[in-house]
Amino acid sequence: MPIDDDSARRVAQLDANADRLAGLSLTSLGYDDEEPVPGARALSLRRTRLLAGAIRQSCSSLMDDSSSDLRQFD
Repeated sequence: MPIDDDSARRVAQLDANADRLAGLSLTSLGYDDEEPVPGARALSLRRTRLLAGAIRQSCSSLMDDSSSDLRQFD
């Protein structure tokens, strides 16, 4: 199934956000670095990086929303 440009951009952003997630290792998120099949290992890495990126993006959004809410009380 082909991926559209908007979806490709979102996936690329999640992948980039994975590098900005501190404190969680990819193995703790499910990456199996001992998978003997290279294709399965690559798929595991890709999925885990996207999960890490989604977690980073969600945390960032939550912090932005919380900061905005707190400023309303100043």
